[in-house]
Amino acid sequence: MTDLYDLIEPVTCDLYMKSRKVEGRDLDTWLEVEPIVTHQHNFAEDCLMGVKLSLLKMPPRCSITDAY
Repeated sequence: MTDLYDLIEPVTCDLYMKSRKVEGRDLDTWLEVEPIVTHQHNFAEDCLMGVKLSLLKMPPRCSITDAY
């Protein structure tokens, strides 16, 4: 599992650079980015879990030796 800090930090740095480096908005920017990145991360994990679950439900493949 990825540490959310590692996902949020580069986005906040990017926004800081795009905002012409306005000082004093660190916390505001973090609080703006955190729920978005967290939602995206959770959505991606849910999608991955759905794929894993669908693979578990697949019938086993037949091998060539099953035919004999």
